[in-house]
This record gives sequence, structure tokens and C-alpha cells, in this order.
Amino acid sequence: MVLQVNSSCTAGSKEKDTLCGTYCYQVVKPLLQFADSVKSNTKQFTELQDKIKEQAAIISSLNDRIELIRSSGRRQSRVSGEETTGYEYTQRLSDSENERVL
Repeated sequence: MVLQVNSSCTAGSKEKDTLCGTYCYQVVKPLLQFADSVKSNTKQFTELQDKIKEQAAIISSLNDRIELIRSSGRRQSRVSGEETTGYEYTQRLSDSENERVL
């Protein structure tokens, strides 16, 4: 049947156009479905890349804050003569702020 439809698909009558259109759609339909799935996957991929960029920016910002806290902690420990970690320094700052509020 495919050979008959294919061989009869030449320019001409509407009947032949309809027959060829039906045949062509059956052949092309899986390709159209595949193209749609590729488009959907591409959209998801782009969204995930954007999310990764946002999270990378957040990580970079947090790393900058950590480095700032660490450098502040080193300066503080040099001034006071004590060995203080950045976390301990942050805790001391938090405690001193709480004391000011009280």
C-alpha cells in the first residue's frame, strides 16, 4: 500500500493531495512528536542552567561573607592576643549585640 500511495503522489487532483497528505502525516507524525519532546527537554535544560547560575552566585556571595568573617576574626585575635576562629568571633559579635539590646 505504501508503494502505491507513494507512486501516486504527484501534483494534480485534490483526491491525490488528500491521499498524499494522510500518508505524509503518518510518516512525519513521529518526527513531530520527537521535535516536541526535544523542545521540552531544551526548555528544562535552560531552566536548570539558570538555577545553577543563581545558586553559584549565592555560593560565591556566601564564600565572600565567610572570608570576610575569617579575616575579621584574624584581626580580632591579633588585637586581643587570643586565638579566635571566625565562628567564635561571629558568636562574640552576636553576643555583644545582644548585650547592647538588653
